[in-house]
Amino acid sequence: MSLDLKSDHWAYDLSKDIINKGEIFDEDVIKQSISGILSTYSGERVMNPLFGSRLPEVIFEGINTSNAEELIDDVLNDIETFENRIIVDRKNVKLILDTSKNILEIFIPYVIVKQKIVSFFNKKIAI
Repeated sequence: MSLDLKSDHWAYDLSKDIINKGEIFDEDVIKQSISGILSTYSGERVMNPLFGSRLPEVIFEGINTSNAEELIDDVLNDIETFENRIIVDRKNVKLILDTSKNILEIFIPYVIVKQKIVSFFNKKIAI
């Protein structure tokens, strides 16, 4: 029986040598990390109660034009606190609230520091 460690379900290709290189700067891993930050309630992790974001709770409270700007600022602060492999391009961040479709879209461009790769995180959330 053979075990295939290469899978579409992994954010990182396990065949790469991460033991000797130490850190992972793969684009998919960073996007998965950002997604993890934004989908975790602040205080949800017992061993790291500061980890997470206000985004999950605000979605249930209701997002509107008056609290959206504060929300995006909080989200960016959370990402910058917990994801030190990137620099967020704050000037080009977009938060699009489409109340007719009950969708919140977040677009966050960033640069992966070590490789100087420009990338972005984009997520549509049903609200």
